[in-house]
Amino acid sequence: MWIVSLLADTGVNIMGFYYFYLIPVGAMFVGVLSGAGYAMASRKLNMTLTPSFMTSMVLISLLDYLANQYVTYASMMEHLHLPSEYSFFNYLRDICENMTFNRGEGAPSGKPIGMFGYLFKGLEVLGYVAGSTIPAKMALVSVAETPDCLKCRQYYEAKRFGYLNAPEQWQDMANLPFQQRIQALSQSCAPLYERTDAIMIEVEGKTFSEVSTAISKLESKAALGNTASVTFTLRKCPGCDAFHLKASLVGYNEHGSIFNQHIKSVESKSVSEAAANT
Repeated sequence: MWIVSLLADTGVNIMGFYYFYLIPVGAMFVGVLSGAGYAMASRKLNMTLTPSFMTSMVLISLLDYLANQYVTYASMMEHLHLPSEYSFFNYLRDICENMTFNRGEGAPSGKPIGMFGYLFKGLEVLGYVAGSTIPAKMALVSVAETPDCLKCRQYYEAKRFGYLNAPEQWQDMANLPFQQRIQALSQSCAPLYERTDAIMIEVEGKTFSEVSTAISKLESKAALGNTASVTFTLRKCPGCDAFHLKASLVGYNEHGSIFNQHIKSVESKSVSEAAANT
């Protein structure tokens, strides 16, 4: 916002750039740069951005915008030696009602748009606020499927992987007639489902170290070319012993396409208790 103020002193009003006189691309661009710090800090510190924090971002963005306008107003008062009776409210009124458009540098300005200026300044404010939340939303989307600890407000980090592999090969299945292939694939996956259920029931209520030991006894790699494979992903909270175990099956369907299916997840008691408390 300080850079925006410096540029405004040179006659470049980035916040006033509009696309087709309607979309406040300048305000959105400045907002994106302003909000990037939230997103980078969230990923660097591995902290989740809660709805209440996102709300505070919106409020802070509004204050940022008003602060920028006030700095511009104070600069005008100092450089133009305006009378003290010219208040900040008068300044806001003038930049709205005397707002004009031009098609680029050196192009003549149009006529003041009067009361419509309030509408366009409102769009400018919305563009800045919306832009400031875009990086944070992108950061959230990038970890949308990563569970987080409700107690520490941190995303789980992957600590251990284990695999269950079907012994059958897809190439053998591909040579079977279609209906036999469907039945053979179902029979190939059935033991994986049964063993996965048994493992997940076994680790219910166990500590992270106990679950980690159980997963370490599984195969260390997913077999290539097999009909199916179950991946166990064990994640742990960086701040406490809370953990999340997820089992997903990757395999071939009867048409030879690869599919991914979530089977079951197990969370530590501390996570469940935190969820119950909230």
